[in-house]
Amino acid sequence: MIFDQIREIVSNQFDIEESMITQETMFDELGADSADVEELATAIEERFGVSVEEESFEGIGTVGELADFIEARL
Repeated sequence: MIFDQIREIVSNQFDIEESMITQETMFDELGADSADVEELATAIEERFGVSVEEESFEGIGTVGELADFIEARL
């Protein structure tokens, strides 16, 4: 499942237990800044083989929305 893989990436990126990350977890709650978004985009590109521009994240507020975004590109 895409969400599970995204949750793993986010967990590693923000050093948070995977069990604490839900579809509704908001990136601003995690304290994400532009450097975090860039690293997250790189990790997603490596995992899924899709190109993700940092600007693509502008409308994405939750982990679930990110999973939907990636799933739509696969």
